[in-house]
Formats: sequence, C-alpha cells, structure tokens
Amino acid sequence: MAIPNPNILVVEDDRETRTLIAKYLRNNACNVTAVSDGREMSRAMADHRVDLIILDVMLPGEDGLSLCRKVRSEAQTPIIMLTARGEDVDRIVGLEMGADDYLAKPFNPRELLARINAVLRRQAAAQAASSIEGASTLAFEGWRIDLRLRELRNPEGARVAVTSAEFDLLRTFCERPGRVLSRDSLLDLTQGPQHRLVRTLHRRAGQPHPPQDRAQSARSDHHQDGALRRLSVHAKN
Repeated sequence: MAIPNPNILVVEDDRETRTLIAKYLRNNACNVTAVSDGREMSRAMADHRVDLIILDVMLPGEDGLSLCRKVRSEAQTPIIMLTARGEDVDRIVGLEMGADDYLAKPFNPRELLARINAVLRRQAAAQAASSIEGASTLAFEGWRIDLRLRELRNPEGARVAVTSAEFDLLRTFCERPGRVLSRDSLLDLTQGPQHRLVRTLHRRAGQPHPPQDRAQSARSDHHQDGALRRLSVHAKN
C-alpha cells in the first residue's frame, strides 16, 4: 500500500456489511474504525487521523452524499462511496460531491481493497508531485540545490560551481531517489520538450533516432559522462 497500515474509516449502517468490511481490511494490514452514521463518523475523525473513508450513501440521518460534500469542503481525505444503487446518475452525483471512487453493492472485498490501494497510490503520487513542484530547494546528505538560483551548496554552506548539465543531472537524480535511470531516460528528462517529443515519436514508430538526434545523443552521452565525473570529484572534496 502507498501508506503502511492505513487508517480506514468505514461508515456503514448495515451491521453485517460493516463487520465483514472491517474484518477483511484488518486481515489485510489496515487499521479500521467502523461506525454506523454521520454523527459517529464526525467523532471518529476528530479523535484520530483518517487516511481514507469508505462511505455508504444510504445512512440514517444525514446521507452519505451530504457527508461527502461536508468532508470535501474541509479536507482532502480520500472517499470511496458504497451504495446499493447502481444507476449512473447516483455514481455521477457521488463523484460530483467529491468522492474519489464509487463501488456498487454487492461487491467483492478484494475489489474494494484494490480500489483503496489505487486511491491511496494516486494521492501519494499527487502529494509527491506537489511537493517537488512547490519546493524551492532539494537536499541530499547535507548538500542543497537551490532550484530558483540554480546553485549547489555543500554541507558547509559553500557554493559549488557546477555547469548547467551538472545541475540538471543533480536535480533529476534528487527528484527521483532510489530509481535507476538509463542514458535515454536521462536524455529525456534533461533535454527540452521538442527533443523529447522527437525521440518519443521515433520510438513509437519503431524507427532509430534520426541522424542529427544520434549525433546529439552521442554528444550528450559525452557531456553526461563528463558531468558525472566532475560531480564525483565535487562529492569527494
């Protein structure tokens, strides 16, 4: 899962369904709080962090659609709606209220778990992308990269002179920690959008890179090798 042992809040008025969902999710490494209506739901959300809500539409008192809209006005907690209704209009209304996914009863518990995992993965990816896009600096082992000034500073805070190619390589590595990047992927990530588009079109057409692109690729390989060697020197000094 995107979140280890996520805290799942199940809001379902049918006792048997509520119990079955809670038991299945607990057996699959989820922390589960199960409640029967909106009032209990509000108390549960006030008591502890909730990573995702499984929310039935047909509830006593305030219905699930109203509760979904209320939650969405205050937070971005993911919501999966459950309902006995299968009509498209109900699904559409639920999504318009801010639900992240929608599952009609009866359903396979494995499908519910798969949808939970998918929603949590999407949320984690969106948060990571937002964090990177909104960040003005990146850091690794005491080194800091200032994205606005395009500067590299060592752990002592001193500015380290790097070329544009070296800076782009460092940024690419820091934004994708733990990933193995091939030469082609590095080219795609550090070159301009027009260059990436040409490479993509040729790949899809099953054609080799055009001559000028092969030449540029060779030059880029040379520059990458040189940049990596110089960055290694900086890291050792």
